[in-house]
Amino acid sequence: MFPRARIAWLSLLPLLAASFGSTARAEDPPDLNRPEAARRLVKKWDFEERKIHVEPVPVGWFRGQDLPPARAREGFPKWNEAELSVETAASGEYSIKLPTRGGSTSLVLSSAVVPAIPEADYAVFARVRTTGLKNARARMSAWLLDRDLKIIDVSRSNGPLVESPDAWSVTNLVLTGQPTAAWIQIELNLLQPEAYDAGGHSPQEVRPQDFDGAAYFDDLTIMQTPRVEVRAASPSNIIVAPEKPGLKVLMRDLTGEPLTVDQLVYNIDGTLVSRTPLQTTSSGQVVSIPLDLKRYGWYRTVLVVSNRDGPVAQRHTDLLYLPPQVGNGQATGGRFGIVADRTPVGQLPEIPTIARRCGAEAVSLPVWREDETGLDSAESMALIASVTDRLIDEGREVTFVLNQAPEDAARSVRGESNEPLAVIASAPEELWMPHLGPLLSSFGERVRRWQLGSATAMPAFLGAHEAEQVDAARKRMRRLVPRPIVTLPWSALEPIGNAIGADALNVSVPWSISADSMGEMIKTWPESVETTAVIELPPPDLFGRRATVIELVKRAVLAWTTGPRMLSIRQPFAWRDGRDAQTVPEVSLAVWRTLATELSGRKVVGELAITDGARVFIAQGKSDSVLIAWNDSADPERAVIRGYLGESNVRVIDPFGNTEESSGPGNSVNIPIPETPIFIEGVDAQLARFRAGMRIEPGFLPARAERHHVEVVIENPWPIAVQGRLHISDPKTWTISPRTNAFSIAPESSARVPIDLAFGLAEETGVQQVTAEVELSADRRYPLLRLPLKLEIGLAAVQFQPSYRVERPRPGAPGNVVVTLLITNQGDKPVTLEAFAQAPGYPAFSAPISSLEPGTSAVRRFLLDGGAERLNGKNIRVGLKELDGTGRINKTLTVK
Repeated sequence: MFPRARIAWLSLLPLLAASFGSTARAEDPPDLNRPEAARRLVKKWDFEERKIHVEPVPVGWFRGQDLPPARAREGFPKWNEAELSVETAASGEYSIKLPTRGGSTSLVLSSAVVPAIPEADYAVFARVRTTGLKNARARMSAWLLDRDLKIIDVSRSNGPLVESPDAWSVTNLVLTGQPTAAWIQIELNLLQPEAYDAGGHSPQEVRPQDFDGAAYFDDLTIMQTPRVEVRAASPSNIIVAPEKPGLKVLMRDLTGEPLTVDQLVYNIDGTLVSRTPLQTTSSGQVVSIPLDLKRYGWYRTVLVVSNRDGPVAQRHTDLLYLPPQVGNGQATGGRFGIVADRTPVGQLPEIPTIARRCGAEAVSLPVWREDETGLDSAESMALIASVTDRLIDEGREVTFVLNQAPEDAARSVRGESNEPLAVIASAPEELWMPHLGPLLSSFGERVRRWQLGSATAMPAFLGAHEAEQVDAARKRMRRLVPRPIVTLPWSALEPIGNAIGADALNVSVPWSISADSMGEMIKTWPESVETTAVIELPPPDLFGRRATVIELVKRAVLAWTTGPRMLSIRQPFAWRDGRDAQTVPEVSLAVWRTLATELSGRKVVGELAITDGARVFIAQGKSDSVLIAWNDSADPERAVIRGYLGESNVRVIDPFGNTEESSGPGNSVNIPIPETPIFIEGVDAQLARFRAGMRIEPGFLPARAERHHVEVVIENPWPIAVQGRLHISDPKTWTISPRTNAFSIAPESSARVPIDLAFGLAEETGVQQVTAEVELSADRRYPLLRLPLKLEIGLAAVQFQPSYRVERPRPGAPGNVVVTLLITNQGDKPVTLEAFAQAPGYPAFSAPISSLEPGTSAVRRFLLDGGAERLNGKNIRVGLKELDGTGRINKTLTVK
């Protein structure tokens, strides 16, 4: 359905890992008389010391196996002994071997061996290789110790799980500096599944493990890295023109060595759009840096810090650069929302800014959460109340989402903690009211929508018992909230009719459901239940951000045609923790803002027929209208909007709000329809509807040498009568009678203009374009309109699929072209046909197909000797002839 992403975004560790070998060997300048912990290269182990001492493990390291009572460590049996080994090495002769005979294996760096500087950041690298492992994996971990040699828990960092049986690979991790850090400690591991994947398994479950294998580590290196923090200068990393794009950058380095900084900016497709050397300081001061962005959109800006040997640090952030906002950011009654039900409490204050800058009219906020908030109940409630006040003051609709009920209340109804519906319906109020009371007292009259439950935990069917719970919850809520709207989360994969008793539904539509299917599905939703469609999007890390843009516009527009109460997207932003905690916007947030701008106040009233595979929708507003167009599969040469669209200057807008004027002489346009949707403003909606309503009926004609009778249907969308003249100008090779007709149509009515036409036996079958020239007088006299009308030619009972391939009988021999024709009888009677192929420089080929029964297929092949060279760039004419009639199918294959 979607193209797989081919974007390889830069990240810190791969850059450093690529050069850590050479950097690690570089010596600090002799004039930098610094302690070891303050140098770039803090420590390196090449494990070659076995040559000078006989201990089985390196000096300063110990085996971290189970050793009660001093060290109890289940799953790390003492018979697994790490040791220096000459079996394999990434460099030199020796490496560290962690074998297993069942169970996990550990080698730990002793405390007080490698000092750390408070607040300094470190990167740890090693080369790793595995042998004989099917279930177990190698992994490196590290943490910081304080002066009392106690582990600083927040500093723990795990590298990736590694299986590298054929070659040495690099593993790495980052240690984020802490104010009390004094020492660095590292652990090298071979981990069985029970050690690295303990969650979600029964204690009685027997996990598979390896009993004969090993992990090897070599060239272990600790480097001190500069601290780099970067964010956009605008709130929530969302820049809205006329704000000037810019960054706030902090860099601090404790080594004192000369550094250079490059600023790289990538667009949505991963294309580098700018590279700028920066003059910044390593003192830890925040520096403002301008960004030269030529177009609105989503960007990733990357700062790469290098010394003389290569990159030593990198940090990136994502940002949006958006066009000026229409109005003052206040809600205007539109129907676009964001579902922020997975937002950490610490991020909630960002939500009003995000909603205002992206044009969201409604916001779903988490009240009872599924994770730990880090705040006590009073603090959490105060924060939620502050955010809710801001949203309501700006006119935005708020839904409170109860994802997970308090545990004591859930236990009282013998339920799980993810069942707020059951808790509100039947648990004693004194158990859950303290967790909800402050919000009820503050917002009971201003927030009516309460979502009971998480979208991931609702049942697929609400039976009589659940319906009673919904009713009981509603009655309880009514005593606390005037006219509450009890809302349930739902999945579009389940029939909405199963959601018995709910006042409203927030229906999540998975991205696995195609955009077209989504639109058709929403049409079937009953009007008796108020529904909000929550659009889920394909993961950008799998398919790329361009796919996210394309799918979001398609889904929103096709859903908009059905007139839902509200459209929402879930979590169009992420949250970066750590010292430079910040909101990281997704590309969908920018597109959502454009969709809200272009669709709010407009209704989809029709679709222009341009060519098969291209969609053009007409969205009409009270004072202006817009076309929304995209190309699914059409030939780009045919997927073009041509002609007169209205008196106003026509503007083409991309999903980020970039605008280009497109009007030509006489306001005629020639607008290619790309794969990424576009919005076309400045169109006359009534004229667009007139164009959309003109068609030929029937739209399919048999490919036979006979006269065909058709009608051109003309619809009048104006509230006044219209008149004019219709002239069929193309195809000129067809016999059309009459080619010119006058018409007069009553207000909001239609007319049918009869036409007879005929075409030759050599006419190409498939969808043909018939051009109608229209002189039109409606509310005014319009310029001459040239309108494309579709007409398909073929044989209804026969499916014809031609193809070709190039084959070489032996290496170096001229390539032959083999033409294959697949013929299927889709009718209810046997057919007798003749297949043929004609190529320049070759005799005509033909083969009979006798009495092909209904529902069966036949294959005919023709060999064109040396055709790969002789026919390159030329056409082969293929087709079928009816032997008992005048029907004929013609197709063209172009050899490339």
